[in-house]
Amino acid sequence: MRPDSNNICYFDTCDSTNRIAKDLAKEGAPHGTAVVSTEQTAGRGRLGRSFWSPKGNGLYVSFVLRPEEAPGEDQLVTCFAATAVRRALEPFAEDAYGRRPSIKWVNDILIRRKKVCGILAENANGAVILGIGVNLFGEADFPAEIADTAGVVFPEAYLRSLPGGGSAAERETLRKAVLDAVVREVRAWDGGPFPHEMIEEYQENSYLLGRSIHFTLNGEEFFGVVTSVLDNGNLMVVLPEGKHVSLSSGEVTLHHGTL
Repeated sequence: MRPDSNNICYFDTCDSTNRIAKDLAKEGAPHGTAVVSTEQTAGRGRLGRSFWSPKGNGLYVSFVLRPEEAPGEDQLVTCFAATAVRRALEPFAEDAYGRRPSIKWVNDILIRRKKVCGILAENANGAVILGIGVNLFGEADFPAEIADTAGVVFPEAYLRSLPGGGSAAERETLRKAVLDAVVREVRAWDGGPFPHEMIEEYQENSYLLGRSIHFTLNGEEFFGVVTSVLDNGNLMVVLPEGKHVSLSSGEVTLHHGTL
């Protein structure tokens, strides 16, 4: 399927929106081209993990982005995407929860400490392929292995409060509203350098800032306190002995013990 006049391809189901976006990039698709699906049969997340993408419960969209400079480290692209998606989801989260979303470094969007969105940036065919998966509905449908950590933008209690009780038409209206917001915020980037204000906004909405975390570096486990997000998107952590460590990649989890 080719993009429509708005450079968006729509699917009811597909294997992976990132895979289709890579093919479109190879064919010369312009900056901002989007691939949208309501289901993925082979969705992927970071670190080679599968991404749960059931039909009807989420919004899965991938963008072809063409930075002015050749694609390199995708850290800042991911930080930009997290900032853009957090901004897009903010009015919906405030309406449904009375809470603002936050960002868990580097690529997760949280509402009330639960992950409602994951982001994956990949370099392919001279472009950056930016995949975004948002859990919209179905809070009771999560597999057991993620049920304690995953959340949705629109919980059942909120849907039941709508005039139609969360009808199929109301859900589709919400899905389209979220898609429009995400497309608008991501396409606000023209491919040029990111403004410093982007990292400032990212840091202001960081869930980890000031918190104790656990992480693995070069096969060794560490505990530390997050002090900032650097201009290059790295996470700055201070260890108990006072040493500062800059994390450019990896997995971090909250540490609830005493440092």
